[in-house]
Amino acid sequence: MGIRTISILLLCLSAESYCIAQSDATTQAQQLVVQHKFRAAERILRPEASGSSDVSLLWYYGQVAHWAGHDRGAAKSFDLALDQDPDNTKLRLDYARMLYEAERLNAALRQLDKVMTKDTNDAEAHLIRSNIYRWYARYQPARRDTRDVLDRYPDNATAQDLSLALDEATAPYLRYTVGYQRDDQPMQVIGISVESGLSYSWLLNPKVQATDREFYAAGKWNVTLAASLGNKFVFGKAGTDVSLSLGVFKSFSAGTDWTGDVTVRQKLYKYLSLQLQAGRAPYLSTLSSASLSLMQNTLGASLILNKENSWSAQAAYSYQFFNDHNPIQTASVWALSQPVKASVFSFRFGYGYRYTTSARSTYRSVKSLSEILATYTAGEQIAGIYDPYFTPLRQHIHSAIIAIGIRPARFVSIGIKGDIGFYAQAQNPYLYLDKTSADVIYLASGSYKEVFHPYRLSANIDFKLSRRISLGADYAYTSAFFYASHYTSIHLLVTFLKHAR
Repeated sequence: MGIRTISILLLCLSAESYCIAQSDATTQAQQLVVQHKFRAAERILRPEASGSSDVSLLWYYGQVAHWAGHDRGAAKSFDLALDQDPDNTKLRLDYARMLYEAERLNAALRQLDKVMTKDTNDAEAHLIRSNIYRWYARYQPARRDTRDVLDRYPDNATAQDLSLALDEATAPYLRYTVGYQRDDQPMQVIGISVESGLSYSWLLNPKVQATDREFYAAGKWNVTLAASLGNKFVFGKAGTDVSLSLGVFKSFSAGTDWTGDVTVRQKLYKYLSLQLQAGRAPYLSTLSSASLSLMQNTLGASLILNKENSWSAQAAYSYQFFNDHNPIQTASVWALSQPVKASVFSFRFGYGYRYTTSARSTYRSVKSLSEILATYTAGEQIAGIYDPYFTPLRQHIHSAIIAIGIRPARFVSIGIKGDIGFYAQAQNPYLYLDKTSADVIYLASGSYKEVFHPYRLSANIDFKLSRRISLGADYAYTSAFFYASHYTSIHLLVTFLKHAR
């Protein structure tokens, strides 16, 4: 909540001794504030502050309204107080802090700039502004503000922590991952990926990635290589992030193609963001696709609600298509509760829904018609596979979600997540023999509604060996409509910090 020393506000609100005129309402509100009952205090103070021109009362009500979560009313009260006393830098600094904590960063910057025209040495103003510049990827002015404080107060812990955070945000890194996957199609995949990047400024946040995957499917191995180069642009004041990447993909049994991605994330209001994405990547999920240079194009949009230590949710839509004009459309929504903490454990609970369908099925027979007829007996099930990609038909999945975080020590974090489909249904394809009016036998297809129970269980563990080195491992088991798979990986993250303590 970012609360400063409350007792200061209970008595006087500034060095000029703007004391609150005592009344039954203000006395009762002060008692409630001491008990952290901010909403009750705000309700009591609201009639007192409404229409008032008393700077101390407006100031105090603005702070209490902010703690109560009524940031719009808080801002209005601070504005009214500053109309009465525009040269009060303590009042303006409290207003800037309130705007910062409410994530109204542009407005907070304007107030901080005004504070520092009156008092260039205010340490808190420099530190708040430095942190805002950090989120805006304006690292040079962020460092200037932090250095200004450390030059005068070298033992200031907040400035020291912020300086280290800036080092971590801008330091080059190298991430090395080795993964193994097997499923019951059957297919096995061994993958190695290397990623490196750094953050220099709002215009320059380059990242390079290379991946080697080896597939074992249908009795043979196939090797694929991929490499990409990307950059992220951070337009902080507009609340916009733009990520671009361009790369190349090579399948040694098929050929070479290009990959790319454009992602735009726009902050709409506080914790609400809109994300738009267009991408082109290899599709490598089926037996036949493992030996092809099959490229998948994706257009997507997501509405994301993400507030730290609170509820989070997302609604998304994607449109995937290949070169055969058979789009796959997916709409999904999920929500997770705020964390429930107990000792070293943190629990979150949620619900998810997903609907996926395609224009037509790619399910086909494993054998040719002549091979089927040579051995076919009445009532025999004709085996089929999805070729070259999986096409769900009117697939609905309702899921219960549980996420568990465990922090047994400062350097260890463990995550466990279950996504359990308690009700799901889809149109399951099948193949059968039929005849034309001229008695010519052909292979026909149909589908029937099937209820199934998908789920995904995953776990990860990360060890912070030092400020520069982290080691982690992941495991996931997925049971889906199409197949079941195991995935395991380990990763090493090295951050090339200039200083570490």
